[in-house]
Amino acid sequence: MTETSSSVPPKRLLGVLFLGTLLAALDIAVVGPALPALREAFGLSERAVAWTFTAFVLANLTGLPVMAALADRVGRKRVYLFDIGLFAVGTGTTVLAKETIIARTQPLVHGKYGYGILAPDGVSITLERVAITDNHYIGLFTFGTGTTVLAKEVLFARTQPLPDGQWGWGISVQSSALLSLERAAITDNYDIGLFASELGTTVNAADVIIARTRQDTPGSAGRGINAQSSAQLTFERTAVTDNHDIGLFAAAGATVTATEMMIARTQPVDDGSGGRGAYVQNGAQLTLEGAAILDSHEAGVMFLAADGSVTNSLLANTSSSPANILGLADGLLATAADSSLGFVLTVSGVIARGNARAGVFFDNAGGAIKGCVSTDNGIGLVVQGEARPDVEQSNVIESNNENLLSDGDLAVPDTPIELPDLPELD
Repeated sequence: MTETSSSVPPKRLLGVLFLGTLLAALDIAVVGPALPALREAFGLSERAVAWTFTAFVLANLTGLPVMAALADRVGRKRVYLFDIGLFAVGTGTTVLAKETIIARTQPLVHGKYGYGILAPDGVSITLERVAITDNHYIGLFTFGTGTTVLAKEVLFARTQPLPDGQWGWGISVQSSALLSLERAAITDNYDIGLFASELGTTVNAADVIIARTRQDTPGSAGRGINAQSSAQLTFERTAVTDNHDIGLFAAAGATVTATEMMIARTQPVDDGSGGRGAYVQNGAQLTLEGAAILDSHEAGVMFLAADGSVTNSLLANTSSSPANILGLADGLLATAADSSLGFVLTVSGVIARGNARAGVFFDNAGGAIKGCVSTDNGIGLVVQGEARPDVEQSNVIESNNENLLSDGDLAVPDTPIELPDLPELD
């Protein structure tokens, strides 16, 4: 008989065997605690509940001979590890954290990572009265279908860049994950406060402040919110203040709906450009209602080849940036670059006041302007280009340096901003 030896310590082997035994027990019992909730949620009878448990056990027992045969073919170790991973993914992981501080996580020796919280594929996390501060790379990084993070009264603050000077984001939500924020603060992070990307990704936020996002390196952003690639975001009673480059950025099919949002004091970046309150481009859609966009640079709200609406909102005190890009200093600027694209913007009940170049500016863009007041601006209303909005008689455009400029030729941007790189999903 040939003896086999192993370099693995016996204690470690016992630990692995114990884990397997524990998982086997959990695999049978895990559905039990959920049965009362299932019965109540779906109105099940006692007989149906019994069949639910029976079906679960039957599926479990059916898998045993299949995995045994597979282990004989490809090796017991591989199948064992595969089954442990499959169990973890299939049953999901649920975490509840209350009144906790998660702070000062450091990067690895090769200068990567250092997350405050990493929530991947299928994990469910609930955070209540938690402070996530002074970590590295990304404060909260969540991604994957079925991943859910519910955060109530949570502070995401001072996430630091990596040693190479990059990143430092407050929150990143990707790949169909769901994030719900209530009474949260995302402050003093670097490059981007809140990032959301990809189809199926959803962010719902209420009573949130996103403030003082800084540049991590020269030429980087410092944006409050960055939504792109068909992500969907909804905000209620949100303050986006004292960020850099752009307070709220939406691009590439993202949809953002904001009610009672204040975007204030967005600052230019180090080269003197930017400082826009909200900027929407390339097929994204922004719906603003009851918003206040104050003290921006270049544009309070700008749409470039994008649809949307701005309703019952105040756009005030937009000035040019130090770089004086194209002379931009508009409360609202809508441009389609190509009139054949058919982008439409509805502006209703807006007050545009104290903007250095134009209160409301439509360039080659269709839509409607109704019930608005434009006063104390350089120009009250500018309309130019082939596509034009319907301008109703209900508007009040007065007390501007020039009330109406039609068929003008003022300069507007026609090049979209590049999208930021995505974090690595590993």
